[in-house]
Amino acid sequence: MGSIIGAMSAEMDARALLESLVGQQIHTVTGRPNTVMAVAGDIVTVATDRSPAGEPVPIEWVQSGLDRLLETGEIEVGVPSLGYRGAFVAAVLLKVPGAVLVPTTPRRIRLTDPLGAYRLNEAGPVNAWWAGDPRQRFWLETTDRPDIGVDLHCPQRDTVGNRSPGFSLIWWVEPDDVVFHYSLNEYAILRERADDIRAVLEQLKSDHDGSLYFPFFLWGGSQLRPMQPYVSKLPAELLGLFPQLTGAAAASLVESPQPPAPGAQGLGTSYRQAQVGPWPSGRQPSTPDPALVERGLKGHADIQNELAQVLRNPGIEPRSPLPSEPNFDLAWEANGTVFVAEIKSISDDNEEGQLRLGLGQVLRYRHRLARLGHQRVVAVLVPERTPHDGSWENLCHELGVVLLSGSEIEDAPTLTPM
Repeated sequence: MGSIIGAMSAEMDARALLESLVGQQIHTVTGRPNTVMAVAGDIVTVATDRSPAGEPVPIEWVQSGLDRLLETGEIEVGVPSLGYRGAFVAAVLLKVPGAVLVPTTPRRIRLTDPLGAYRLNEAGPVNAWWAGDPRQRFWLETTDRPDIGVDLHCPQRDTVGNRSPGFSLIWWVEPDDVVFHYSLNEYAILRERADDIRAVLEQLKSDHDGSLYFPFFLWGGSQLRPMQPYVSKLPAELLGLFPQLTGAAAASLVESPQPPAPGAQGLGTSYRQAQVGPWPSGRQPSTPDPALVERGLKGHADIQNELAQVLRNPGIEPRSPLPSEPNFDLAWEANGTVFVAEIKSISDDNEEGQLRLGLGQVLRYRHRLARLGHQRVVAVLVPERTPHDGSWENLCHELGVVLLSGSEIEDAPTLTPM
C-alpha cells in the first residue's frame, strides 16, 4: 500500500479535491448530508441541514486531515484528530480513491487499494481471524442444490439492494483455497464427531475474538447442525476429524495449476453459444442468483453471441470457461493479452445494481485468470447500452476495466491493455 500512498501524495491537495466536489452532496459517517457550495481563497463553503445558506470551513483543516491520511494510511474520525469540523472533513476524505470507512469504535478511515475498497464496500466488514495463517485455506458451501459442486452461487445483493451476509465470505476465498461442499440432501456425518467438533469450536473461541463463521452450531445446546449461511469458514482443525477431507486437502496441495500454453489452447474451451434457458429448478439459497437469471435473459444471450461473432470476423476465437476457470461469459486472446468479458443487460431501474454486480464479477475473473498463469489479463464489462451515470466510465478507468457498451462491441477485436 505504501506505493499507492506515495503516488497519490505527490499529486493530491485539498483544494483540488474540494473543487472536484463543488455542487455535490456528500455524507458524513453518520449519514448527514453536506453540500460543497464553493471554494474561494482559503475557504470552502459548506451547506448543512442546520446551515442551508452555508458556513465557511478553512481549507487547511481539510489539508491537515488529508496529509495525515496519506502519510499514515489511516485516521480516526473525531474532533481530536480532524478538528472542529471533523464530520465534514471525514466526508471529504472518504472521496479519496481507495478510502474506506472502518466500523471500529471510534470509526476510522483507511486508505487501501481500489480493489480492496471495492471488496469492503460490497461485502462489508469481515472478521478475518484466519489472516496470516497459511493452514486456514478451507471453506464450506452448504446447500441443497442438485448440482452441488459445479460452482458457487453468491449474489452480493438481495432484490432490494441490501448485502447478503451469507454470501459475503466469497470475497475472501483465494484461488488456491479449497471449498468443500455440504449437501443438505444427504445424511449428516456430524453426530458421531459432535464432541470433537464442539471442542474445536470452543478452542477457536478462546483463541480468536469476534465472529468465526463456523459452519456448524449446537441446536438446543446438544444437537449439531449446519449453519444457515451459504459459505462458511472451515477451520483446518476440523479436517483432522474426517479422513476424507484430510485426503482431499492433501491432494489439492500437489495438484498446483500449470501455466497455460500460449495461444487459444491455454484459455478456456470452444465457445458455447448462449441460449435463452429456464430458471434453475429447486430451492436456491436465499434470493435467485442474479448471474443465473441474467444468463436466461434474451438480451444477455444476444449481446454475448453478437460479441462472439464480432471476434470471429477478424479470426479471433471466442472462448468459454473450463471447469477450472472462473465462470466468465466470454474470453479471447489477442496479441498476447487475454480479454475476459462479463455481459450485463440493464434497465433504468436496475442499472446501478447490475453494473455493480458485473464490475465485481469481472474483477474477480481478471484476478483468477492472472493467478492461473496468464501474464496480461484485461477485464471487459459489457452493458447492453451506455450507462446513464457517466461516473461508471471514470470508475472503470480507475480500476483498469474496459467499459464496452453493446453499441461499441465492434471495437472489441482492437482493444488494447489499459
